Amino acid sequence: MVTFNSILNEGLRAYISSYDKQALIVSFTNGSELIFMGENYDTDKDLDRFKGLEINGGGIDEINECQEATLYKMLERAGSWNNAEGRPPIVVLATCNPASNWV
Repeated sequence: MVTFNSILNEGLRAYISSYDKQALIVSFTNGSELIFMGENYDTDKDLDRFKGLEINGGGIDEINECQEATLYKMLERAGSWNNAEGRPPIVVLATCNPASNWV
């Protein structure tokens, strides 16, 4: 959230209609939303919190600290929101640092 908060004053704030800091959902003036959520693999090995999530894209920060299953669940859910006007492109992005794991 530090990076997100730092870019609010760089012009992003003008496009935000609401920011629910409890639910971690940012709503934009065009109807788009950013939903911030953690992986929580230790308590949710089936990644149930992703079920029913209708998104056209997503981002994973520090994917090298996540389970490989999380990436596949994100790819599964991306493109599942059929009501998007103009069908925006399906995009899943991730950041990582060098690691000797599955990434």
